[in-house]
Amino acid sequence: MKQLAAQFGITYFTVLAAAFYFSDSAVIVLAVCAAIAFSVLMLITKTRKTVFIPAMAAAALIACLFNLGYSYFYVYPTVERYTGEGREITAYLKDESYHAYGKYYYKLKATEIDGEKASVDILLKTGEDLGLDADDIIHFTSDIEKT
Repeated sequence: MKQLAAQFGITYFTVLAAAFYFSDSAVIVLAVCAAIAFSVLMLITKTRKTVFIPAMAAAALIACLFNLGYSYFYVYPTVERYTGEGREITAYLKDESYHAYGKYYYKLKATEIDGEKASVDILLKTGEDLGLDADDIIHFTSDIEKT
């Protein structure tokens, strides 16, 4: 039983990690393939008795569905809510800034957007060094785009 749980967990987290990097259409294709594989494997008596192989297909299917659900119910509504022109943002510097390709990048954690409390990670890209230190609070107006 421990081996089944370990294989299920490893398969689940591997597929979930891979789905994080794929587009939604690729994850849907992967979910359909996993559902078909699970159905076919449950029809074959020899694999149905071992349980291991159908369980791996079920783990892949569950991971894909979890990834799609998270995207559609959490990520996309957040992006749609905050995307727009001229948002007033209050945020603090979350990590150290870095310089690349002639730009300065600041990883911020927004505490307010347009006067409403928010908890959103923002990457601020600017052409000049703002001289911010860790946990410095910054207030600015900017357009927000999905990265």
